[in-house]
Amino acid sequence: MEKNNLNQSASGLKVAPVIEGPGGAGSGDDLASGSNIHDPGGVLGRTSMTISCLLDAPDTTEAHRKNLRKVQGIIGRIAGSDVKVVVETTPNDRDGLSEGLVAYKPGTGEVLLRIEEGCEGRLELVAHELVHVEQFLDGDWWYEDGEVKGRDIWDEVEAYQLQHDLNYPDGNSGSYDLRRNPVAGGGYRVTPQDVRDLYDVYGDLPDESRSKIV
Repeated sequence: MEKNNLNQSASGLKVAPVIEGPGGAGSGDDLASGSNIHDPGGVLGRTSMTISCLLDAPDTTEAHRKNLRKVQGIIGRIAGSDVKVVVETTPNDRDGLSEGLVAYKPGTGEVLLRIEEGCEGRLELVAHELVHVEQFLDGDWWYEDGEVKGRDIWDEVEAYQLQHDLNYPDGNSGSYDLRRNPVAGGGYRVTPQDVRDLYDVYGDLPDESRSKIV
Protein backbone atom coordinates (compact mmCIF):
# COMPACT_ATOMS: atom_id res chain seq x y z
CA MET A 1 0.00 0.00 0.00
CA GLU A 2 1.16 3.49 -0.69
CA LYS A 3 0.67 6.25 1.83
CA ASN A 4 1.58 9.73 0.69
CA ASN A 5 1.98 12.63 3.08
CA LEU A 6 3.44 15.61 1.26
CA ASN A 7 6.00 13.67 -0.77
CA GLN A 8 6.28 10.58 1.40
CA SER A 9 4.74 7.25 0.43
CA ALA A 10 4.92 3.54 1.03
CA SER A 11 3.81 1.28 -1.78
CA GLY A 12 3.56 -2.49 -1.96
CA LEU A 13 2.49 -5.17 -4.36
CA LYS A 14 0.08 -7.66 -2.87
CA VAL A 15 -2.20 -10.55 -3.63
CA ALA A 16 -5.68 -9.06 -3.54
CA PRO A 17 -8.92 -10.92 -2.82
CA VAL A 18 -11.20 -11.32 -5.80
CA ILE A 19 -13.60 -8.39 -5.69
CA GLU A 20 -16.92 -9.05 -7.35
CA GLY A 21 -18.98 -6.18 -8.65
CA PRO A 22 -21.13 -5.02 -11.54
CA GLY A 23 -19.58 -5.27 -14.99
CA GLY A 24 -16.08 -6.52 -15.64
CA ALA A 25 -12.96 -5.83 -17.57
CA GLY A 26 -13.86 -4.17 -20.82
CA SER A 27 -17.06 -2.54 -19.56
CA GLY A 28 -18.08 0.68 -17.85
CA ASP A 29 -16.06 3.81 -18.54
CA ASP A 30 -13.10 1.98 -20.02
CA LEU A 31 -10.60 3.90 -22.08
CA ALA A 32 -11.62 3.72 -25.72
CA SER A 33 -8.07 2.79 -26.67
CA GLY A 34 -7.91 -0.19 -24.34
CA SER A 35 -10.88 -2.40 -23.60
CA ASN A 36 -8.62 -4.37 -21.24
CA ILE A 37 -8.82 -1.48 -18.76
CA HIS A 38 -11.83 -1.36 -16.45
CA ASP A 39 -11.88 2.14 -14.98
CA PRO A 40 -15.46 2.96 -13.92
CA GLY A 41 -14.33 6.06 -12.02
CA GLY A 42 -12.45 7.40 -15.03
CA VAL A 43 -9.19 7.84 -13.08
CA LEU A 44 -6.90 7.12 -16.02
CA GLY A 45 -9.11 9.07 -18.41
CA ARG A 46 -8.83 12.17 -16.22
CA THR A 47 -5.11 11.59 -15.78
CA SER A 48 -4.69 11.48 -19.57
CA MET A 49 -6.70 14.69 -19.95
CA THR A 50 -4.60 16.44 -17.31
CA ILE A 51 -1.43 15.39 -19.09
CA SER A 52 -2.75 16.58 -22.45
CA CYS A 53 -3.65 19.99 -20.99
CA LEU A 54 -0.22 20.36 -19.40
CA LEU A 55 1.54 19.35 -22.61
CA ASP A 56 -0.49 21.96 -24.48
CA ALA A 57 0.34 24.70 -21.96
CA PRO A 58 3.13 26.96 -23.30
CA ASP A 59 4.68 27.50 -19.85
CA THR A 60 5.19 23.80 -19.08
CA THR A 61 8.93 23.19 -18.73
CA GLU A 62 10.67 20.71 -21.00
CA ALA A 63 11.71 18.64 -17.98
CA HIS A 64 8.08 18.35 -16.90
CA ARG A 65 7.00 17.52 -20.45
CA LYS A 66 9.46 14.63 -20.47
CA ASN A 67 7.97 13.17 -17.30
CA LEU A 68 4.40 13.75 -18.48
CA ARG A 69 5.13 11.90 -21.71
CA LYS A 70 6.56 9.06 -19.67
CA VAL A 71 3.27 8.69 -17.78
CA GLN A 72 1.33 9.06 -21.02
CA GLY A 73 3.44 6.32 -22.54
CA ILE A 74 2.79 3.96 -19.63
CA ILE A 75 -0.97 4.43 -19.94
CA GLY A 76 -0.77 3.81 -23.69
CA ARG A 77 1.33 0.74 -23.19
CA ILE A 78 -1.10 -0.71 -20.65
CA ALA A 79 -4.03 0.01 -22.96
CA GLY A 80 -2.24 -1.76 -25.80
CA SER A 81 -1.37 -4.84 -23.77
CA ASP A 82 -3.37 -8.00 -23.16
CA VAL A 83 -3.18 -7.59 -19.37
CA LYS A 84 -6.50 -6.80 -17.74
CA VAL A 85 -6.24 -3.86 -15.38
CA VAL A 86 -8.93 -2.79 -12.91
CA VAL A 87 -8.79 0.75 -11.53
CA GLU A 88 -10.71 1.38 -8.33
CA THR A 89 -11.14 4.15 -5.80
CA THR A 90 -11.53 3.37 -2.10
CA PRO A 91 -13.22 5.45 0.64
CA ASN A 92 -10.99 8.11 2.15
CA ASP A 93 -10.17 7.20 5.75
CA ARG A 94 -9.33 10.84 6.55
CA ASP A 95 -6.00 9.96 8.11
CA GLY A 96 -4.25 12.80 6.31
CA LEU A 97 -2.37 10.43 4.01
CA SER A 98 -2.90 9.73 0.33
CA GLU A 99 -3.03 6.04 -0.40
CA GLY A 100 -2.48 3.92 -3.47
CA LEU A 101 -2.05 0.22 -4.12
CA VAL A 102 -1.16 -2.14 -6.93
CA ALA A 103 -2.07 -5.78 -6.42
CA TYR A 104 -2.73 -9.01 -8.29
CA LYS A 105 -6.16 -10.68 -8.28
CA PRO A 106 -5.48 -14.41 -8.65
CA GLY A 107 -9.14 -15.26 -9.09
CA THR A 108 -9.39 -13.24 -12.28
CA GLY A 109 -5.78 -12.75 -13.37
CA GLU A 110 -6.26 -8.98 -13.25
CA VAL A 111 -3.89 -6.33 -11.98
CA LEU A 112 -5.60 -4.00 -9.52
CA LEU A 113 -4.70 -0.32 -9.26
CA ARG A 114 -6.44 1.26 -6.29
CA ILE A 115 -6.41 4.95 -5.34
CA GLU A 116 -8.01 6.55 -2.30
CA GLU A 117 -10.95 8.86 -3.06
CA GLY A 118 -9.85 12.46 -3.28
CA CYS A 119 -6.36 11.43 -4.39
CA GLU A 120 -7.16 10.34 -7.93
CA GLY A 121 -6.31 13.85 -9.10
CA ARG A 122 -2.80 13.55 -7.68
CA LEU A 123 -0.86 12.95 -10.88
CA GLU A 124 2.34 12.00 -9.06
CA LEU A 125 0.53 9.40 -6.93
CA VAL A 126 -1.26 7.82 -9.90
CA ALA A 127 2.04 7.82 -11.82
CA HIS A 128 3.79 5.98 -8.98
CA GLU A 129 1.23 3.18 -9.13
CA LEU A 130 1.27 3.11 -12.93
CA VAL A 131 5.00 2.41 -12.78
CA HIS A 132 4.24 -0.73 -10.76
CA VAL A 133 1.71 -1.84 -13.38
CA GLU A 134 4.31 -1.33 -16.09
CA GLN A 135 6.78 -3.34 -14.02
CA PHE A 136 4.30 -6.21 -14.17
CA LEU A 137 4.26 -5.91 -17.96
CA ASP A 138 8.06 -5.98 -17.95
CA GLY A 139 8.26 -9.09 -15.78
CA ASP A 140 9.74 -7.17 -12.85
CA TRP A 141 7.18 -8.85 -10.59
CA TRP A 142 4.73 -11.68 -11.17
CA TYR A 143 2.30 -14.07 -9.50
CA GLU A 144 3.39 -17.66 -8.98
CA ASP A 145 2.65 -20.46 -6.51
CA GLY A 146 0.08 -18.37 -4.65
CA GLU A 147 2.19 -15.27 -4.09
CA VAL A 148 3.67 -12.20 -5.71
CA LYS A 149 7.32 -12.72 -6.59
CA GLY A 150 10.15 -10.62 -7.98
CA ARG A 151 9.80 -7.64 -5.65
CA ASP A 152 12.98 -5.70 -4.89
CA ILE A 153 13.87 -2.25 -3.67
CA TRP A 154 14.61 -1.02 -7.20
CA ASP A 155 10.91 -1.34 -8.10
CA GLU A 156 10.21 1.33 -5.51
CA VAL A 157 13.22 3.46 -6.43
CA GLU A 158 11.91 3.66 -10.00
CA ALA A 159 8.37 4.55 -8.90
CA TYR A 160 9.51 7.13 -6.36
CA GLN A 161 11.87 8.77 -8.85
CA LEU A 162 9.04 9.50 -11.27
CA GLN A 163 6.80 10.62 -8.42
CA HIS A 164 9.53 12.90 -7.12
CA ASP A 165 10.24 14.40 -10.54
CA LEU A 166 6.54 15.12 -11.13
CA ASN A 167 6.40 16.95 -7.80
CA TYR A 168 8.71 19.58 -9.28
CA PRO A 169 7.18 20.90 -12.52
CA ASP A 170 9.95 23.51 -12.65
CA GLY A 171 12.45 20.73 -13.24
CA ASN A 172 14.29 21.25 -9.95
CA SER A 173 13.71 17.79 -8.47
CA GLY A 174 17.46 17.30 -8.24
CA SER A 175 17.69 20.16 -5.75
CA TYR A 176 15.57 18.42 -3.09
CA ASP A 177 15.45 14.93 -1.59
CA LEU A 178 12.36 12.79 -1.02
CA ARG A 179 11.60 14.62 2.22
CA ARG A 180 11.87 17.97 0.44
CA ASN A 181 15.17 18.85 2.12
CA PRO A 182 17.48 21.01 -0.03
CA VAL A 183 20.41 19.17 -1.62
CA ALA A 184 23.59 21.18 -1.91
CA GLY A 185 24.86 21.22 -5.46
CA GLY A 186 21.73 19.52 -6.83
CA GLY A 187 21.85 16.34 -8.86
CA TYR A 188 19.76 14.35 -6.40
CA ARG A 189 18.44 10.94 -7.43
CA VAL A 190 16.33 8.60 -5.30
CA THR A 191 18.35 5.82 -3.65
CA PRO A 192 17.33 2.53 -2.00
CA GLN A 193 18.22 3.96 1.40
CA ASP A 194 16.01 7.01 0.80
CA VAL A 195 13.06 4.71 0.14
CA ARG A 196 13.77 2.53 3.18
CA ASP A 197 13.99 5.62 5.38
CA LEU A 198 10.42 6.56 4.46
CA TYR A 199 8.66 3.49 5.85
CA ASP A 200 9.61 0.27 7.63
CA VAL A 201 7.58 -1.74 5.10
CA TYR A 202 10.49 -1.50 2.66
CA GLY A 203 13.02 -2.97 5.06
CA ASP A 204 12.71 -6.53 3.76
CA LEU A 205 12.97 -5.72 0.06
CA PRO A 206 16.27 -7.06 -1.33
CA ASP A 207 18.85 -4.85 -3.01
CA GLU A 208 19.50 -7.27 -5.87
CA SER A 209 17.15 -7.33 -8.83
CA ARG A 210 14.71 -10.26 -8.80
CA SER A 211 13.14 -9.49 -12.17
CA LYS A 212 12.54 -12.24 -14.69
CA ILE A 213 13.57 -9.75 -17.36
CA VAL A 214 16.60 -7.62 -16.53
